[in-house]
Amino acid sequence: MSAAQHRFFANADVLNHLFDTFSPDYSLHQTFRADTVTDRQSRVTRRTLAHAARTCTAFTEPASRNLWKALPSGLLPLANVFSNLTSYVRMDRNGDGMRCQQTYYELDGDVSEAEWIRFEQLASRVRCFVDDPESHVTPSVLKAIVEHHAKHKLFLFPGLQLLRWSCSSGDELEQQFLRVLCTPALFSVIYHGSIYKDDAVDLPIIAECAPGILHFHLSMQPPVGIPNPLLRLTSLRSISLLGGGMDDVLSAHLATLPDLRWMKCCGVFLTPPTSRTSRVHVRYGHFPEGYPALRTLWIAGHASPSSYLLTLSRMTSPFLTTLRLGLYVVRRVDAVSFMRDMCALSAVQSLKKIVLSLLFERAKHPGYSTYGAAPHYEDVQLSDLAASLCRLHHVEHLRLFSETLRIVVSDDDLTPIARAWPQLNHFEIVTSINTYREFPPQERAARSNIARPSLPAVVHFAQGCPALRSFHVEVADITDEHVTQLEAHIGTPAFAHHPMMRKITLARRDEEDRIKLPEDIERLAKSIHAAFPCLDQLNGLGWDFRGYNEFLIHRRWNKATSKDLPLLLILLAELRGQPLPC
Repeated sequence: MSAAQHRFFANADVLNHLFDTFSPDYSLHQTFRADTVTDRQSRVTRRTLAHAARTCTAFTEPASRNLWKALPSGLLPLANVFSNLTSYVRMDRNGDGMRCQQTYYELDGDVSEAEWIRFEQLASRVRCFVDDPESHVTPSVLKAIVEHHAKHKLFLFPGLQLLRWSCSSGDELEQQFLRVLCTPALFSVIYHGSIYKDDAVDLPIIAECAPGILHFHLSMQPPVGIPNPLLRLTSLRSISLLGGGMDDVLSAHLATLPDLRWMKCCGVFLTPPTSRTSRVHVRYGHFPEGYPALRTLWIAGHASPSSYLLTLSRMTSPFLTTLRLGLYVVRRVDAVSFMRDMCALSAVQSLKKIVLSLLFERAKHPGYSTYGAAPHYEDVQLSDLAASLCRLHHVEHLRLFSETLRIVVSDDDLTPIARAWPQLNHFEIVTSINTYREFPPQERAARSNIARPSLPAVVHFAQGCPALRSFHVEVADITDEHVTQLEAHIGTPAFAHHPMMRKITLARRDEEDRIKLPEDIERLAKSIHAAFPCLDQLNGLGWDFRGYNEFLIHRRWNKATSKDLPLLLILLAELRGQPLPC
């Protein structure tokens, strides 16, 4: 080891800073992103830290400190400190309801004082805890931990910042365990329960022990007939309600919070549900005037477009930059009028990200109100929708999804959008595959000739939006004439290579309407590479060819695309100097 390397490994500040990059700051975590502690990337990071802790003595302390910041699999890793922890196997049902052998862990005897000291040292490092019912830690372990910390008046994890909790269903021991979990330092809570019954028995404990929570994610049907414990949370910056339950009392409370910036409500009734609703304990209400600091609003509810317009008109925040709505629209005229009326509201003038989903209610599904009639599957021109949207001057991200109307995009539709939004970085128009299938067979052939933007028009559109990074719109069949036009445009002095485009989609969603490419695929690949030299994904597949076999045999690619698309992908990878798959 050289002298420079020795000084590097001897510098604790440098090593701490290096390994801190492997662990997020959970105090800044939003509740809607908190599930990242259990995703694949998190597991890879934890394995990296575990290997580093065993590789070098200098790495042991900083790596293990960051490794213990998160416990994504419950108490079991921490309980392994106890020497008298034993295991046994019995037949039981797993999370999928299948009977199989399950391993359970219990304490056999008392825990020594030295083991409690080591336990508390490791517990003091924990910043994120996920309550995992599948860890199979028996009540004997929980009881020992609760009694020890209650006796010494200690919190289990003094620095805990993010908690993911599954409802205890009224179990007294688990509720006592929750009390030693909730600390004043707690920032974020994800609460999982059933959306079909009141599993809110633990909410009052959380609200009492940690009233300063900033981010709250509730995945259940909120309580009915009792004071809502969420009313005690006055410091919220983000809230997510995935089981409905936005009533007048709760919405009035949230409207007054000065720091609430992010709100997501799914399954909320903005109008009284009808008698056909079979959901248990349905709550409904309206959004009152307020929400002064709101920046992101995400609503997927059971309401008419007029109810959404009324909700948006009451937003007083001048900072609203992200809007995601799922609304029920079955007619073209309703979609166009909603866009017109929405863009006239003062609350949406600062929007930068717009995600709109045009849906229809399925009366056969329980829990849906009855607005509108059966879908007609009409066609709507993008220019009719964009005529109103283009009045919003700050849009950077636009996604329109429809399962009731087929959104038609032509070459002429792209020009005004590029002129109105030169700062656009994401443009996506998606029609549900079910919409295509609903057309009678005799109409599908005629509808396959519907207008789509040509590849030269897409390149012209990208030239007008220099910040564009992804383009997801069905493209027309590419002919030799299109390639010739593209080559002529690329050869002009005014043409500039697009530096930002990363993703583009050519595939069709209709399996019986494959896109056609010219015979000279190599010529097409050179033109696309000249226009977008930084392109690294085509139809969702990158040049690293992960899942390449699935790309060739998967139903979506095998039926809905031309066989020449894999060849085009390979040629583009060669032009970028990337290695080909084996």
